[in-house]
Amino acid sequence: MKINLALGLLTILVCTGCVAQTQPSVTSSIEDTIPCPCGCELNLRDCETYDPTCQTRAVVQNQIGRLEKEGKSPQEISTYFEQPELPSTQEILTAISTAQKSGHTVILYFYSETCSTCIEVKPLIKEVEKKFPHITLLHIEKRHHSTIFSEYGIETYPQLIVLLDGEEIRKEFSKNDDIITFLEEILS
Repeated sequence: MKINLALGLLTILVCTGCVAQTQPSVTSSIEDTIPCPCGCELNLRDCETYDPTCQTRAVVQNQIGRLEKEGKSPQEISTYFEQPELPSTQEILTAISTAQKSGHTVILYFYSETCSTCIEVKPLIKEVEKKFPHITLLHIEKRHHSTIFSEYGIETYPQLIVLLDGEEIRKEFSKNDDIITFLEEILS
């Protein structure tokens, strides 16, 4: 009798919707699809499980939260974190050489996928690409292009080097720096 009473009450609760239902949050589904940039080759959720000390993941999770607050859809957020197809070291060196020979200005953007500041400045780099579409902007990632990092003596990043009329103009920066104004001043 007690079992029947308990089953009856449970049925009533379920039918009336009184039993709490949990639905996965948008953030949790996004964290299942975005790879952690720390190099662990796991998605954000698995990295949190297997490496709770990962600082890079925390920065990405903060960025996801910011993008959600801005009203971005899960697809827009996933797209934001897609890694660009990186050219080879030789392709970058050829692009630099070709641009310089033709007198074309080149901006070299030195960064690392595992650098929290580099993750934070990603919107600034996208803004530079939109503002200066006529200028060659080359993304040079530390792990994939270490020889170019060495060749230019890059020890801190993110960093821009503007190659303009045979001159190298360097700028280390963070998310608080106005790199658009910096570039406008040297390019005018």
